[in-house]
Amino acid sequence: MRHACVRLTRNGGVPYVRDAIAINTTPQQSEDRGERRGLLSRFADLFASSGLKAELRERIRGLPADSPGWGAPVDGLVPVVTYAHIAAMHGLLPEGFDQWDLKDSNGEIVANYAACAGHLPKGFRHWGLKNDRGLAVAHVAASERRLPEDFDQWEVRHGMGLSVAHMAADNGTLPLDVPERVWMLRTDGGYTVAHSAAMKGHLPDGFSMWDVADNDGWTVAHFAADGGHLPTDVPDEILRLRCAADGSPGTSVACTVLALEERETGRVDPRLLERARAIYEELLREQAANEEGGDGPEGDAPEARTPSKDPAPPRKSKKTSSSAGR
Repeated sequence: MRHACVRLTRNGGVPYVRDAIAINTTPQQSEDRGERRGLLSRFADLFASSGLKAELRERIRGLPADSPGWGAPVDGLVPVVTYAHIAAMHGLLPEGFDQWDLKDSNGEIVANYAACAGHLPKGFRHWGLKNDRGLAVAHVAASERRLPEDFDQWEVRHGMGLSVAHMAADNGTLPLDVPERVWMLRTDGGYTVAHSAAMKGHLPDGFSMWDVADNDGWTVAHFAADGGHLPTDVPDEILRLRCAADGSPGTSVACTVLALEERETGRVDPRLLERARAIYEELLREQAANEEGGDGPEGDAPEARTPSKDPAPPRKSKKTSSSAGR
């Protein structure tokens, strides 16, 4: 039997964490590129043709930390960048430098250059500084796995509500002992940090908030199941969870498990697969009993619409076809 599983939707929220963290781009622009390039590699491309010539290096080294000369543009580079941006990229900013909010011609701040290249000074605390598109220093550092061990400003948000914690959860660098309130931070679309971690298998042992849903009704359990990270011993009541916006058996966690096995044979633990199949069939019988003249489903269920990892633009329909990530 093929399973009529409704694909996970991401209406009104950040489609994928990984697609929202590319510097100087919107989430949709990142999707259009097909894949996200690392921030560091793109900054490196900016200087690949010119390098750091000896004359420029000496000029940078001669500037005092408080010099207004840091804001002067460097000739011949596009986008137009300042001496401070060049120095930040190459780790040449002097001790005591504090002009982190200087911007290049794209509205990118010096601190984001330094964060990307791993040259922020020890004790740096200006994590909330943002570029013209709302991306903070902490977002850049998190995306490059460069946050310090004592970092605690997880609530810093991007313009669409994407927190630093979402990024760290996505790449597995969020400490597992953060307070519960951090796991429940939401984007504008209701997508929690727990949703982000669930898709990649980065939730802590003993996690129990499986029924927390985003604005479209998809739960943390749905995302864990879609990513192949739902625990084998998860309670039956979690497998029965359905998307609140639809409520059909095809939106159940059990059906999401079955759909994963359909597209990646052998991916799901046989014990979980057997339980998911039994619960899905039970939900189908319950649905049939509630429908007028329903004697139960005959033959195969409608063709499966399995969860997809291909991002799609947010839509207003309750049954769009996108699956989670950013």
